[in-house]
Amino acid sequence: MNRTKSHLLMIVVLCVALLSPQLGRTQGASQLWGYAAWWLPEGWKTVPLEHLQRVVFFQIEIEADGRLDKRHGWPQDWSDLIAQTRAKGVPLDLGLSLLDLHTFNQLFGSEAATQHLLAQATALLDHPAVSGLHIDVEVHVNDGATSAAIKRFRYWLAELTKRMKQGPRERMLSVFLPAGDYALIYDSASLALVDRVVLQGYDVHYKGGPNAGPLSPLRGNYYTNWEKLVTMSDELKVPRHKVIMSFPLYGYEWDVPDCTRFGAHRGESRYTALRPVDPDKLPDFKVDVQTRVAAHGSRMDLESGSMSYQLSNPQGGCTVGWYEGEDSLVLKSAWARLQGLQGLAFFALGYDHGLTVRRVMPAPLR
Repeated sequence: MNRTKSHLLMIVVLCVALLSPQLGRTQGASQLWGYAAWWLPEGWKTVPLEHLQRVVFFQIEIEADGRLDKRHGWPQDWSDLIAQTRAKGVPLDLGLSLLDLHTFNQLFGSEAATQHLLAQATALLDHPAVSGLHIDVEVHVNDGATSAAIKRFRYWLAELTKRMKQGPRERMLSVFLPAGDYALIYDSASLALVDRVVLQGYDVHYKGGPNAGPLSPLRGNYYTNWEKLVTMSDELKVPRHKVIMSFPLYGYEWDVPDCTRFGAHRGESRYTALRPVDPDKLPDFKVDVQTRVAAHGSRMDLESGSMSYQLSNPQGGCTVGWYEGEDSLVLKSAWARLQGLQGLAFFALGYDHGLTVRRVMPAPLR
């Protein structure tokens, strides 16, 4: 599709989505998932749980010897979440994460550690509130992930799948799939085993990255975007009805000397929450998008479908912020449905006080 046709399609989808509130509310992505992050213990309370199809508790950390002891209070500190998801009939999954290459090689380089992890993960399913597991393993394969570790990881995933299908209760296994060489720990055969695949639809531009730019572009000349992510999952033979696209409820700011919204920045970028948050509880979030936009306005980039604002800063140049707001959510929710994807997963519940997420939930009864 050439650039002109791409922009025309974007305009058509945007107009339909924005001019028809009911499309935004009821005809967007068919399923809505939410991540309940341990560092936002009240975040899940900002949305009506009955309008979510799944909640993922994030996170339980995978250690190099296969232990799952770093549970961030699960389950003893999460009795309210457990009670409310059960009362509303919303499945609750546990997110298991491993984000370090050395840990990955050490763990899956050892048969004993792999078996211990298998036993530990299976034991988590004994809790009556747990409806499934969500596997978030993010390692740069090209930085030195060993072929033996990758092979044993896939074996572990297959064995975990077998165990999850046993017993009287149906449990769901999902995986988080970033772009690039992160995805190389999987192949078509391993992804065929899982029930859902959550694509990392955010952090295309990120804290510490070289340039300012959209977090979750639909399209554009970036190393990845939503179109490329779906193409990647297609090439891995993941049926689109099993694909969930993740959507960020936060943003970033950069100080850009030449005042271009896509420019190279200086210094460190900053996290931004979509709405004001308690700085004592979230010290990394010193800025919120709502306040910035109220003072400086915002605009949508038609190619990416993402929102940005810009203001002068005292050091010279400009501060540029990119985020995904209610308008871009409506647009991207409609796009996901048109692509045949199953839905969206919000990371993480609470950064928006629930207001952005509610934009694609059913309208309240009158």
